[in-house]
Amino acid sequence: MMALWANAVYLITPTPESTDAERTALAARVTPVGRRCVVETPRSPVVRVGRNCVVVAEDADDQLVQGLIRLAGVHQVCWATALAHDAALESQLARVRPNDPDLTIDALEQQTNGILGLYHAVQSFRLRYASVEPHLDSTDQIIWRALEEEWQFGRVLDSLDGRLGFLRTLHQQLSSSLQGRRARLLNGLVIAFTFLSIFSILLAAMTFAAMSPLRVGVGTGMALIASLVATLGAYFTYVRLVARS
Repeated sequence: MMALWANAVYLITPTPESTDAERTALAARVTPVGRRCVVETPRSPVVRVGRNCVVVAEDADDQLVQGLIRLAGVHQVCWATALAHDAALESQLARVRPNDPDLTIDALEQQTNGILGLYHAVQSFRLRYASVEPHLDSTDQIIWRALEEEWQFGRVLDSLDGRLGFLRTLHQQLSSSLQGRRARLLNGLVIAFTFLSIFSILLAAMTFAAMSPLRVGVGTGMALIASLVATLGAYFTYVRLVARS
């Protein structure tokens, strides 16, 4: 469950005789904490953006009024999307446990796929958001920037970037640690196989030199069988250890 705050847009119709100062004061009474969007048009509506938005205009169908309503709705959708991505990042971050001794390669690969999916989603969202303002006209751009600054949406995007960067760095370090652990295990097994091979060669040579001709084949065969059993045992041990790492 996710809690979202709602923004209201108030439309106030002034008297035809009201001055710009009176309209500005009226808008400030409705939205005391905020800023006025100054649009250089004759007798333009007074737009004030804050926790709630207010427009003092004579015509509800005015282009500026409709632009504010439309852009405030778009920003609400952006907020909801950002919060959804933030919740997904928090959930994924809870799955990454640096001190988990039972972490396997399969689990790490699943985490990698999840992080890549989140990275793609967040970056795609940021690119789509960044492409909105360049496609707006000059009046809508003023309202868009006012909404972005008053609602502090830039801090929301910075928070997403920070959380995503931390998650990726943590996962990369965890992957490097797991790969290093597997490399050390593999090096140890290579050394064990090397000594086992040397032992098998020496055993075969000693058996061949010590036994009579009739027993050479039997002794060598037994030595080779023992070496084969030891090698297979070491191999299956390696498979089990790798599966647990």
